[in-house]
Amino acid sequence: LYSNEPTLRCMGLFGMTHKTVAMGIPLITAMYENNTNTDSIIGLYILPLLIWHSVQLVIGSLLAPYLLRFVESEKERLLKTTTSQQQ
Repeated sequence: LYSNEPTLRCMGLFGMTHKTVAMGIPLITAMYENNTNTDSIIGLYILPLLIWHSVQLVIGSLLAPYLLRFVESEKERLLKTTTSQQQ
């Protein structure tokens, strides 16, 4: 996917993983809104989601320098490939 767009590949990595909280919390809330113990059950189901989101942020921060190097090297490689094909 996006083999010639390394920036979009990295954006996909970050963008797709961070939708977990944005989609998960409303989905869990909708699924368990009619339950009698709503607050405790929703809290128990949302807690792992929030923990996972925090882990994603930490891992993303650690990966950022490596992804930057990847994007730069891929752009260089693509530029060389494009230049050699035009000659």
